[in-house]
Amino acid sequence: MNKRLFLISCLLLIASSVAAADHPCLRYEPEVVELQGEIQREVSPGRPNYESIENGDEPEVYWVLLLPQVVCVSGNSKDQLNSETERDVKKIQLIITDYEKFRSIFGKNVFVKGELMHSFTGHHHTRVLLKVDSMTEGITSH
Repeated sequence: MNKRLFLISCLLLIASSVAAADHPCLRYEPEVVELQGEIQREVSPGRPNYESIENGDEPEVYWVLLLPQVVCVSGNSKDQLNSETERDVKKIQLIITDYEKFRSIFGKNVFVKGELMHSFTGHHHTRVLLKVDSMTEGITSH
């Protein structure tokens, strides 16, 4: 039984390595990326303690892009803020300057274009964030 489990583990490792080779890691800013996914609204605890809305922290509303498959983002050793490589990224918080401009496509499948950055404050709720340059409605897979 242990041999079978070991063999299955090896095969899964090889399969994931092959899949990763087909899709190289994305890069942080200043490189521009285009991603497709579904936009969703999320709420996390904010000020003063960033721990619990039920215990009095302000609700902090933000929007995320849910990707159809995981991606990785390569760290840049020359950029202290974006030095960490992140693997298995499935959700990316969006930094949007004009919510009204995109309100009609929230909750839908979209194409988003912009620059990736790594999280560094309590207001960043995912490991990787995307500074949105443009967003257009995409074709849904339903």
